[in-house]
Amino acid sequence: MSKPTDERSTPQWLFDELNKEFHFTLDVCASEANHKCEHYYTIEIDGLNQPWAPHVCWMNPPYSELRVWLAKVEKEVELGATVVGLLPADTSTQAFHNYVWPPTPHREVRFLKRRLKFENENSAKFANCVVVWTPDNNLW
Repeated sequence: MSKPTDERSTPQWLFDELNKEFHFTLDVCASEANHKCEHYYTIEIDGLNQPWAPHVCWMNPPYSELRVWLAKVEKEVELGATVVGLLPADTSTQAFHNYVWPPTPHREVRFLKRRLKFENENSAKFANCVVVWTPDNNLW
């Protein structure tokens, strides 16, 4: 029996829709098999210890480590990165209230109207949202 994984591949249609708007230059949480951008960080490269700014970043983080990825977002946005993340819409967590909600002039939250079907998986067992973090000087 294989070990359960926290890796979920973003549905291509969702990435394409967001990429039309944001023109991503870096996928910060990827694998060789599921990266969405030409430039990407894998688990071996460790996106948590790499610079993201001044890129426009796509992030579909491992949900078991959500808090550390959201703390990294906060630091990188201060340095000039724009980050768009696919996250669980779980209002019961402290991380959601510390890093996602409420919206601000530099943080937009978009709730998805239906549960996602991640690539090569069944439908998600939870609702998702897309969060957009922008630095002070970025107008998209």
